[in-house]
Amino acid sequence: LCEVFGYEILNADGTLNRKKLASIAFASPDKTELLNNTIFPFIKVLVLKKAEYDGNTILDAPTLFESELDKVCFKTIAILADKDIRLKRIIERDNLTVEEALLRINAGKDDNYYIERADYVIYNNGDECEFLRKITKILEEILFDRWKDMSDIKELKEQLFLTKKNGRLVED
Repeated sequence: LCEVFGYEILNADGTLNRKKLASIAFASPDKTELLNNTIFPFIKVLVLKKAEYDGNTILDAPTLFESELDKVCFKTIAILADKDIRLKRIIERDNLTVEEALLRINAGKDDNYYIERADYVIYNNGDECEFLRKITKILEEILFDRWKDMSDIKELKEQLFLTKKNGRLVED
């Protein structure tokens, strides 16, 4: 990341300054694409190794489709919320200004992008209990379907440029 965006994205102690990186990476679509192209290869390897180790894995992956990791997923769920709700949540969660939060939101894809690609869609505009009720219903359905069809997951993993060597997934 430092080679691509400069060492100014680091805090004094050498850790990543997420706000600084976001201010640079989300400033334009080209910079956002550069960020994604820089981190996707690393994310793919980490996710696939974790999935191989843990078996069933749930990913919180805002860039699942862009990174093509959806190809190794049995099912996908898009969890969306109205823009004003997302704005409020991001500001509270990450301690951002309205401008910083909007920069992040506007750098992402619109809801239709996810609706067209996901197997399930949940609108998380309500409270936590409502969300948990919706997600539980979908997860129960997915788990039931998952046990019926386990045959092509290995092939999909290998299509993402990974092969097994000595029993572990490694990048070619």
